[in-house]
Amino acid sequence: MVTSKEGTLHAVYDLRWSQDGDLPGDIDVGLSSSKDGGLTWEAPRPVMDMKNYLGESESKNGVGDPAILVDEKTGHIYIMGLLAHGLNRGWYWGISKTGMAPKETGQVVISKSEDDGKTWSTPQNITPEIKDPAWQLMLQGPGAGISMRDGTLVFAFQYKVNLGTDHEPRYIARSSILYSKN
Repeated sequence: MVTSKEGTLHAVYDLRWSQDGDLPGDIDVGLSSSKDGGLTWEAPRPVMDMKNYLGESESKNGVGDPAILVDEKTGHIYIMGLLAHGLNRGWYWGISKTGMAPKETGQVVISKSEDDGKTWSTPQNITPEIKDPAWQLMLQGPGAGISMRDGTLVFAFQYKVNLGTDHEPRYIARSSILYSKN
């Protein structure tokens, strides 16, 4: 949850349409907003929906585990999510592979609002810019990012790396940060 420069509270979460489990599946990122300090809330609405991305049905284009951030300089709001493409069931933390292609490994997508959360840009896949192909999975947050005084935007970040061998892999989760100065 974040507070925009206009004073609106914005909360993001998974909209799990036809399942109660985690990614993959038919999951979108939802948003609820409050203009009165949380006393009342707008109805949940999808703000990040991968629809038929790369020719797959919505049930194989889940996006979830959102993280949200308000850019204190511009007032723009960003949401990042993990895209699980090409699968409609399983436990994505365990089945995502190394590599870069959407059907191999999780993808990080980002969307922006320039009007206090009323409308959102089409999600952009930034995986090629930020992922090491050796990582089994990488994702933002979930949670809220921060905007630093110098304009740097920062999200918490996690990834799985193999500390074993090709014959006996031993994937370990690591914490990091993802940041942008532009």
